[in-house]
Amino acid sequence: MQELFKQSSQPPILGKRSVTTKFLSIGISSVYRVQNYLEITLNSIINETYPDERENAVVIIYLADVDPEKK
Repeated sequence: MQELFKQSSQPPILGKRSVTTKFLSIGISSVYRVQNYLEITLNSIINETYPDERENAVVIIYLADVDPEKK
């Protein structure tokens, strides 16, 4: 993964593009913290939505750290 940051100015993309239109897009930006707030937030989104709502939503996460080791 570290080679991706050295070779490209574009951030790596994990996951896959949806072929269907989604009802809800959730964008989250995050930086490294000792306590993993991102994991807590994602678990809350997953656990507090109904399965049919999850099917019609997409979550986009931007890891905003400058240091590639923290990403």
